[in-house]
Amino acid sequence: MLEIILITYNRIKHTSRTLETFFADTSPVKNLKWTILDNKSTDGSSDVIRSYAEKFPNINHIIHNRNIGGNGNIARAMEIAESEYFWMLCNDDEYYLEHWNDVNEALKEKPDALVVSHYLNPQKNLRKLYKQLTFVPSAIYKTENITEDVISAAHFNEANWFPHLALASSLVNNNKKISFTKRPLIKMIPNRDVVKKVPNLEFVNPLAKNMYWELGYLNSLQMIKDKKTRDFLMVDTDPENKPFNTSVAGAIKHLRGSFRYFIDFMLVLNVKRRILFLILAPIVFVCNFEKRDKGIYISLFMTIKTKLIPFRQKKNKNPDF
Repeated sequence: MLEIILITYNRIKHTSRTLETFFADTSPVKNLKWTILDNKSTDGSSDVIRSYAEKFPNINHIIHNRNIGGNGNIARAMEIAESEYFWMLCNDDEYYLEHWNDVNEALKEKPDALVVSHYLNPQKNLRKLYKQLTFVPSAIYKTENITEDVISAAHFNEANWFPHLALASSLVNNNKKISFTKRPLIKMIPNRDVVKKVPNLEFVNPLAKNMYWELGYLNSLQMIKDKKTRDFLMVDTDPENKPFNTSVAGAIKHLRGSFRYFIDFMLVLNVKRRILFLILAPIVFVCNFEKRDKGIYISLFMTIKTKLIPFRQKKNKNPDF
C-alpha cells in the first residue's frame, strides 16, 4: 500500500542517523517497501546503505550512474513510485514515528495526499498548505496522480528547486482531496538559503545557479491554472510566513546587479504585487526591519544589520497541529 523512497547524496552522518531511526527494532515502517536513490555518493554513504540493504531485503538500493542533482533525484523518485502511496524522504530531518498509527488511520479515507509535517498551522488556508508542500517529506501522495504531464512539469521545474510542486499543483488544479494527520510525523524547518544543485561542476546553468527560494516559488506558482487561486497564493511568498517586505529584501539581495533577474521577478508577480514591490524596494534597500527568532533586526543598505529588540528564547517542544 505504501512505499518509502529516500533520496540521498554524500551525507553519511545524516544517512546513518535516518536509517537508524527508520530501521530500529521498534520502527513501524522498517518492513515496508523501501527504495534508496543514491546520487553516486563518494563519502562512504553508499557503504552504510549497502549494509542495511544486506540486513533488510525490502530495501532496494539504487546508485545512479551519474550524479543527477538533488532536484533530479526528486523527479526520479516520482518516476519510479509504484505502490498505491509513496512517501519521499530526505536524510536530514527530524521524525516522530511514534505517531505512525495516525497515518494508518488517515490513509483508510483514501486521500490524494496526506500532510504529515508540522509548519505554522497549515490548516489555516491554501497559502500555508501549498507553501508547506515545498518541503519534500511534507506529504504522503497517492501514486496514481503522477501522470505524464506531472512528470514533465516536474523535470521542467527542477531549475526552480521544487519539482515536487508539479504534483502538488496538479492536486490543487483538480480539486483533489488533501488530508492531515492528527499529529505531525516530521518537523519542517524552513531554510531559504538551501541550494539544490549538483556540486563541483565546471558549468552550471545560469538559471539554476542564480535561483533562490522566493523566485523559485513564484515561478512554481505559474503551474496553478486558476488565476484567482494563483493570485491568492502569491500574497504569501516567504518560506517562514514573514511579511512581503522580507521577500522584497530577499529579491534585492539576490537580484541587484542583474537587471535580467529583476525583470524575471517582476514578471511573475501579479499587478498588485508589482506595484507594492516598486513602492517597497527603495524603502527596504535603505532601511528594513525583520523579525527573527532572536529579535527584531534593522538593516541599512542591505549590509549593516543590528539587533534592536532581543527576544527571550523559548524551550523547544515537539510540534503539534
